[in-house]
Amino acid sequence: MELQRHFEQLATSTSWLSPLAVVAHVDLDAFYAQVQGVYANIDPAEPLCCRQWGSVIAVNYPARKCGIKRGMNISEVKKLCPGVHLPHVATFKKGETTWKMRDEPEMESHKVSLDLFRSESRKIFAIFKDECPVVEKAGIDEGFIDLGPQVYQIAKARFPELSSNDPQSKLPPVPESVDIEQYGLCFADKTPSTWHDILILLGNKIVYDLRQKVYEKLKYTCSAGIASSKVIAKLGSGCNKPFNQTVVTNSHIPEFLDKFKLGDAWGWGGKLGDEVTQLLSLPDDHQFSYIRDLSFDQLKSKLKDEKLASALHKLCRGALTCEITKRTTIKSMASVKQFRAGVKTEQHVKDWLKVYSSDISGRLHDLAVDNNGLEFRPKSLTLKWAKNENNKSKRVPGETLMAVPQENLSEAIYNLVVPVAVSLNLVGTTLLALDASNFEELPKERKLFESLFVDDGKDESLKYWCDKCRRKVADEQEHKDWHFAKQLQAQQTPRPLSLSSPASPSKRGVKRNAAGDPKQGKISDFFK
Repeated sequence: MELQRHFEQLATSTSWLSPLAVVAHVDLDAFYAQVQGVYANIDPAEPLCCRQWGSVIAVNYPARKCGIKRGMNISEVKKLCPGVHLPHVATFKKGETTWKMRDEPEMESHKVSLDLFRSESRKIFAIFKDECPVVEKAGIDEGFIDLGPQVYQIAKARFPELSSNDPQSKLPPVPESVDIEQYGLCFADKTPSTWHDILILLGNKIVYDLRQKVYEKLKYTCSAGIASSKVIAKLGSGCNKPFNQTVVTNSHIPEFLDKFKLGDAWGWGGKLGDEVTQLLSLPDDHQFSYIRDLSFDQLKSKLKDEKLASALHKLCRGALTCEITKRTTIKSMASVKQFRAGVKTEQHVKDWLKVYSSDISGRLHDLAVDNNGLEFRPKSLTLKWAKNENNKSKRVPGETLMAVPQENLSEAIYNLVVPVAVSLNLVGTTLLALDASNFEELPKERKLFESLFVDDGKDESLKYWCDKCRRKVADEQEHKDWHFAKQLQAQQTPRPLSLSSPASPSKRGVKRNAAGDPKQGKISDFFK
């Protein structure tokens, strides 16, 4: 039943919890290859592969048509497509703090840089955020968008009958004729039968315009999925590439999901998906239909886990909700390189640590941009190295970085780790890494010492004190609604299932690599 309060909830910070939620997942097409092509002004219709040392790590769509796959060596690639463009990724040179594009960098004296990709990602997400108020960055090349606030405003202006003072009242009947243009691959009725159908189709138009704007301004193509939840939207973004989109209304979710296996769903791959598949004896095809035919009690009996059974029961019906958050969280980031012949001199160790320090500093700047200017500092730095087949590490306290401004951060990190590295005698090391972890947020636009004594109550717009958050907020009810939504999400989140022992539910979700970025098909594993 579609109620007025469900519609009004779209205008709040918990719109993703509304039964009328509209969510998009936007995914850049062959992003790493696109960035190299745009940077070098190469025609996107021509085959291009992103090269690192002797193999390719990203392949654009024209090159894929030639049979080229990621991981192939350069000689194989040239045989398949003699005219393919093979730009090398940007690199840092030993002892330098800025990256450059080089045709033939040497592995022993250069380290791959992701800075160009991060920079272009920021430009793209800036367009997303300018157009949509709630954007969650899920990776360097993908993000979720809560379209609820926008479709609420559009629908309210277009359909005056949606205005009501009674939150418990039913929404009025759907108009007999609604002219909403459909874009991309549509799992939807030609004539909307519910208000939710209408809202999702309005969101479909918003995303179409957004994708066109990214292309017009930056020349990057992206694909998207639009649905009522993150899981369905993410599946949709990948099934109509490149430069297209897929929309899925609720009544068509069963038909849409039948095209996938359980492990294709976001958060349900890997060990969890394998164990659920084994315990339920899922067939190779139509796995979601098979699960949907099982009652909740049957799922609970087979899985021996009520929360997991509940999540799976909702998942196969498209009803598993997840919060869309604007804030990017990160546990650690690392800069690392292997040396086949070992680091030769102490000065070489220092030179590489200069590169690492600049790399970490740049990522912290990116993190601040992703979080609307909130800055973070690592309270722990860790040197890691391999020597004579022994892996070792040494923690370097980073508390003093809390008082260091961004412009001096690279030098400050370097000055902390170099004396420790020299004392460890790392000459001969075949792997050297610098990890940053235990991040703490700096007060925005305040000096650290002063912030310890500033009362948030000086901001007259902040009226309500939250004991859980230990701070004041502007709207008491909305903030309580946010806590309630977080509690519901925690109840819905499945615990990873283990045949031996259950793991912590907090570890289930987007996996992150050593660089702190969510893994995208393990592509970041190549940048070492």
